[in-house]
Amino acid sequence: MPPESRWIRIRQQLWHPPRPHGEQPRERVVGPLELFYDLVMVVLVAQAAHHLAGQLTWRGLGEYAVVFTLIWIAWLNGTLHHELHGRDDVRGRTTFLLQILVLVPLGAFIPGVGGSLGAAFAMTAGVLFAFLAVLWALASRGDRPEYRRLSRPYVAGTAACAVLLVASTSLPQRARLPAWGALDVLTSPVSPS
Repeated sequence: MPPESRWIRIRQQLWHPPRPHGEQPRERVVGPLELFYDLVMVVLVAQAAHHLAGQLTWRGLGEYAVVFTLIWIAWLNGTLHHELHGRDDVRGRTTFLLQILVLVPLGAFIPGVGGSLGAAFAMTAGVLFAFLAVLWALASRGDRPEYRRLSRPYVAGTAACAVLLVASTSLPQRARLPAWGALDVLTSPVSPS
């Protein structure tokens, strides 16, 4: 067997395209990397709660609500993508690891989200949502046309969320939280078909 075809065969075994809509296994075991991803999200929520405990004011509660909702939307987005389109291969593990690599600095910026670290938080969250939009777009390419048509608004909404988060870095500090809150309200009900 020529080396090129051996490489192609190995690549096909390790790196499958996203699973098309409707091909989810009936029973699936959650792997350790998925559990680690969930744990990282729990740590982010705990970081936000710790920040709230140190700043128990209406503003602190608002910061917590906005940050918690952005984290929840990102978690829902990432886990739903893996549940619908992910596989237990190198590609699936890589997408989880890349999300975790973005979540770590996101958690570090939470204590200063209402102040000097707000722009860094928004930029990092924008990168996370852009990555999620790319994952959904790649998954929709392998779907049947009727599912692809239904997923376009979701991909566009996730990408718009990324753009708006990055754009919010240019806002004054006091205007960022209300902008993120409006973004939370606009993005929360969005779900893929």
